[in-house]
Amino acid sequence: MNNSPQGGYARRNLVILVSAICSFLASHQAVAQTATATLTGPGAIDLRSGGSFTLDLRIMTNFDSSGITFFFEVSPNGSGLFRITGRNTAGSPYPDPTSSDAQITSSPGNVLNPVNDFDLGATNNGSDIDPAGDYFIASITIQVPMGIPLGPYNIFLG
Repeated sequence: MNNSPQGGYARRNLVILVSAICSFLASHQAVAQTATATLTGPGAIDLRSGGSFTLDLRIMTNFDSSGITFFFEVSPNGSGLFRITGRNTAGSPYPDPTSSDAQITSSPGNVLNPVNDFDLGATNNGSDIDPAGDYFIASITIQVPMGIPLGPYNIFLG
C-alpha cells in the first residue's frame, strides 16, 4: 500500500469522483417505457341466448410507436367457446392490419382456444412514428354459442 502523500491524494480524488458519479446517476434515472392497455366491453351479459358482444381496446404509451401486436385469450373454462367475428379499426392510428380480417374471422383461427391464432394488431403502414399518447386501437366482435354453460368467463389480452 502506498502511504505517500500523493497516493492518499489520488485515493481521495477517486472517492470524490465516484460519489459525484453516483449522485448524478441517482438524480437522472432513465424513464422506463410503459404501455397500458385498456379492454372494455358491455360488462356482465347473459350468454345463454348466444349472440355477440364487442370489446374495445385503447392503449396509452409514454413512447413513440408505429404499431401494436395483440391476441385475445379466454379463461380456461371458456376455451373453444368464443369466436372473433369482426374488427373495426376506424379512428385507430394503426390502419394497416398485421393479419387480414378474413384470417382473424375464419375458423379455426378465430377461436379463442384459449388464444386466437392470428395477430389482431396493426401498424401505421410505415408512415410516421406516432407520438406517445392515448389511442383507440380496435373494436373486436366476439360470437357466443347458444347454450353456453353458466359461469364467469374472462377475456383478456394474451
